[in-house]
Amino acid sequence: MNPGDDPNLGGLKNAIQANQLVAIMGTGVSLAVSAPLEIESFKVASWQGLIQHGIHRCRALGLITEVRVNQLKNIATNDSVNDLVHVGEEVTRTLREAGVGTYQKWLDDTVGKLTVKDPRLIQALDRTCKLISTLNYDTLAE
Repeated sequence: MNPGDDPNLGGLKNAIQANQLVAIMGTGVSLAVSAPLEIESFKVASWQGLIQHGIHRCRALGLITEVRVNQLKNIATNDSVNDLVHVGEEVTRTLREAGVGTYQKWLDDTVGKLTVKDPRLIQALDRTCKLISTLNYDTLAE
């Protein structure tokens, strides 16, 4: 089958032409457009890298024990989305409970430092979509 014959593409083309397409950006967009960035050896543009850095930050602040660090790292290295979400939620909760601004400072120190290296993907989405939404913590689309 010719890719142009895919019945799903017709609907997509129609939505683009009618300016009804909504893009929901995830980590893949951040990885595609951002300059490579490592914070304390963690590639924070990726979901796993950010979560691993969050575990590191919690330990550095004395919020979790070394035993808990190892447990969370083991869980986060699984390919299970549920496991990553679980660890991400624990990191978030731990940093928020540490005090006012601790969680926000972590985000500022990591994804807040990402910069756009190649804007073409975001520009293409902006041209073809009525609305762009993001699941990311970064501001690259802005």
